[in-house]
Amino acid sequence: MKIRNLGGSPAPTGTRPERLRHRIGRWIACVGATGLFSLVLFVLAVPTFHHECPRRPQANQSAAIATLRNIVAAQAQFQSTARLDRDCDGVGEFGYLTELAMPDEDGRGYLPIAFSRPTLLPEGGAVIERSGFMFQMLLPGVDGAWVPESSPVTAMPDTDGAEVRWCCLAWPSEYPSSGTRAFFVDESGEVLWTKNASPAHEGTTRPPAFDPIFVRGLPVDETRCPGQAWKKIHWIESGGWSYWPGEG
Repeated sequence: MKIRNLGGSPAPTGTRPERLRHRIGRWIACVGATGLFSLVLFVLAVPTFHHECPRRPQANQSAAIATLRNIVAAQAQFQSTARLDRDCDGVGEFGYLTELAMPDEDGRGYLPIAFSRPTLLPEGGAVIERSGFMFQMLLPGVDGAWVPESSPVTAMPDTDGAEVRWCCLAWPSEYPSSGTRAFFVDESGEVLWTKNASPAHEGTTRPPAFDPIFVRGLPVDETRCPGQAWKKIHWIESGGWSYWPGEG
């Protein structure tokens, strides 16, 4: 019996089992090629999605922690060299972010020049936006309250208090796309974090409250910033990677 060939590949010849094996082989080859093409598309798409979505907030949060540590070092150098001594007692004072970034007579600042260009908050405070996070420096005031950085400076900090204390807060500029956690550091150099939820601190409209951190005089592991626990960052080494439990 002759087999009609309607076009395409030559019609298989031979016994019926041989023709059946030929057809099954063609079907497997077709499905395999389609599956391989789909797999390639999936492999190409997943890294992009993974990088743009979950990894961006984590990268920004790691960058925020690194920035806070740089601020700790900058404050120590700024104060030890007495770059600022408002009461002229020979003891240097800690400074605001814009002051830390201002070049000295040699043209060098203790922070990148980008920290000298603040963004104003609605209530008059000033923050620095960097890598998806807002940073605000606070210095002790004469009345015991904390004086946030402003531009221009409208309230002067207590000169004696500013010789020994300072604190800095960091929170996402766009929650949750640029980050989800909020951070805090002071002259001790210990960086704290909070889950930053209900409601989340974000951008210039919802900056964190800072008074409860110090006014209550609580240990760092028990401090609250309205209803949110602030915890120490404990780095974990695993498989060549460093991470902290609150990173996600």
